[in-house]
Amino acid sequence: MNQLIRSTLTSTILAAMCLAATAYAEPVQWSLKAHIPFEFKVGDQRFPAGDYFVREASPNYLALGNRQGQILASVFTNEVRSSTAPAKPVLRFNSEGGQLTLAEVWRPENSPYGQQVSPAKARPAKRHNVDTAAIIGGPRS
Repeated sequence: MNQLIRSTLTSTILAAMCLAATAYAEPVQWSLKAHIPFEFKVGDQRFPAGDYFVREASPNYLALGNRQGQILASVFTNEVRSSTAPAKPVLRFNSEGGQLTLAEVWRPENSPYGQQVSPAKARPAKRHNVDTAAIIGGPRS
């Protein structure tokens, strides 16, 4: 009887430790899908118009991928806050010399927090934001 109790207790403790480790190892992530109807850059890489996803790979790190689930680019980000939360997820692009570059991603949970893409290198260029209403997906765990 003592053997059975020890065995059950040991199994329960091991299962609890595995669940705790799994919960700790997988940070809460989000992903959104978008059809981007123009050529754009992420970091120093150029991409044609098309269907993409943007995913939080880890805190302060975003990944861009294609329909097949392949990661095409990844960039460091800084968290930014707006006084008003966007009504839906937004990808914001800067225009530099006619080239659009991913500048900000506003989170899908309708919060006032977004991710600002760290620039690949400093450029003294005129910038303005272009919002895309092409978001076709929402949060995904």
